Amino acid sequence: MATGELNPNHYPAQRAAKVVQHYLNTRYGSPYRVFGLKRVHSGNAEDVADSRRKYQLEISVQEMIGNVRKDYLLHL
Repeated sequence: MATGELNPNHYPAQRAAKVVQHYLNTRYGSPYRVFGLKRVHSGNAEDVADSRRKYQLEISVQEMIGNVRKDYLLHL
């Protein structure tokens, strides 16, 4: 996999953003509170020890509570 800047529209950046979405829903979500991925703005990847990868993302997340929606811009 490529190290460095990621294309926000390609699979590695989208997959890393989905991991963040699932983490937010698992940690902070409920049946009446759901986080949805809106957009990946930018991302970087780097290799770290033991064949692992570290991602830094800038994403937009939409929080839906009942019928109300809120938009957030996260720098992770």
